[in-house]
Amino acid sequence: MPKYDGHLPLSDIRKRLSRRVKIFYGYIEQSLNYGLDHLFEDRLDEYLRFESKVEDILRVVGVIVEELDAANDLAGLRRLESRLDYIEDQFDDLDTEIRGRRRRRRRKPSLFDFFKKAAGGSGGDPNEARGEINSLSEAYETLGLAPGTSQREITTTFRTKIMDLHPDARGGDRSAEPLLRKLIAAYQYLKADFKAHPATFE
Repeated sequence: MPKYDGHLPLSDIRKRLSRRVKIFYGYIEQSLNYGLDHLFEDRLDEYLRFESKVEDILRVVGVIVEELDAANDLAGLRRLESRLDYIEDQFDDLDTEIRGRRRRRRRKPSLFDFFKKAAGGSGGDPNEARGEINSLSEAYETLGLAPGTSQREITTTFRTKIMDLHPDARGGDRSAEPLLRKLIAAYQYLKADFKAHPATFE
């Protein structure tokens, strides 16, 4: 990633750091999408732990952005760059871990397995997990979204809802599991439709 040159004007340094942050946000989104595609279905609990760590990173980056807008001297910009270096390293470790773990580790039981069994599915066919949703309109309605919503907004909304309803976020309370199961089915239904008709979400 581009780093500042001490001889540049402060405005240029700020712009270059802002560009680094923008690129970093792109990497974070790619990692979240990878986690959703490769961890979510097999290991929902692990995905949610990963999501939580990424949220912590995003909060730190948000603070850096706020301070970057207010920074008015070279020393302050250097400190922000050092903090950005550190948080990028933390993220790289996390990203490497989830990508490597998918290749090395065998599949293990997860909450998603529980949801499949509770729905009466065998766990072997992804279509069974979508059995509670029978149409696109029902899938959108379940997620509280309008038909034709972008894939990015669908994913963001889904992440937010499952984080709020997950038992770990509710002190172990599992009363929301039926709704959580239906949200999963709705998201998978829309995801399958996106793969079949990608232009729908553009």
